[in-house]
Amino acid sequence: GCLDPCDSYLRSCNRWSFTYIGMYGYSFVEAGDKSLQLFEMRGWMEVVDDPLVQNVLLMASVVIGGSTGVFAVVVEETDGFDFTSFHQPVITAFVIGSVLGYVLSNILLLGVVGSAVNTIIVCFAAGPFDFEKNHPEMSREMRDVWSQ
Repeated sequence: GCLDPCDSYLRSCNRWSFTYIGMYGYSFVEAGDKSLQLFEMRGWMEVVDDPLVQNVLLMASVVIGGSTGVFAVVVEETDGFDFTSFHQPVITAFVIGSVLGYVLSNILLLGVVGSAVNTIIVCFAAGPFDFEKNHPEMSREMRDVWSQ
């Protein structure tokens, strides 16, 4: 019906699209379709739908954000530095520090890690024999883990 084109477009918008764009130069929608076709062909849809890595990276970002917020409070209290002129300087310092820590860690540090994990999964799915040829020990470890 009417929703079929929308459903197809939304299905192709996934985190694997960016890896396919970088590797093969496809358009965004085509890359999303090709990546999902690859995972469906391999029978990996359950694996790639699992948000384990994203959840771990989210927790790490929250911890980094909280730590940065505590550090901002320590700086504000010990140095006498006022982040704002609000009446609650400790809360303000914590919020500013937490938001900065969370955003910067998520973008600069852990975003790279998440993208690297996505790339490894796509490369392993697209060319397992190339991976075996170039990195036999790592390939054996991945195969052992995936078979469990």
